[in-house]
Amino acid sequence: MPDRLKSLLVDDWENITKNLQLVQLPSSQPAGVILDKYQQYALSTGNKNSTERDILEEVVAGLKEYFNKSLGRLLLYRFEREQFYDIYTRLEKPTDDLAGKNLADIYGGEHLLRLFGKSSDPYCE
Repeated sequence: MPDRLKSLLVDDWENITKNLQLVQLPSSQPAGVILDKYQQYALSTGNKNSTERDILEEVVAGLKEYFNKSLGRLLLYRFEREQFYDIYTRLEKPTDDLAGKNLADIYGGEHLLRLFGKSSDPYCE
C-alpha cells in the first residue's frame, strides 16, 4: 500500500480513536460508488475481452459483498459501533430513507481503505 494511503489510515485512526470524531453518514462518496467508478475506469482503459470484463465485474461485486459482510465485524473502531447500530436499525425500517440499501451504499472511502489496509497487513490472518 502506498505511503500516502497508509498516512490516511493513520489520520483516520487518530480522528476516530483519539479525537472521537465520527465519519458523516451516509457518505457523499459511498464505497459502492467508488468501486463502480473503478470498474468504469478499468473498462475504459485498454481493450478488454468479454472474459476480462466478466472477471472485473465479479471482483467488484465480490469486494462490495465482502465490504458489506465485514464492515460491522472488522472495519469499525469501538467508538463507531453505536453509529453502526443506528444505521443498521434504519436499514431494517421500511419507511426510512436508508431502507433497502447496502452498507457499501452508506459507508465511504475511509472504510473501504480500512478494508484494503486489513488485507495488506502482514499480521492479518
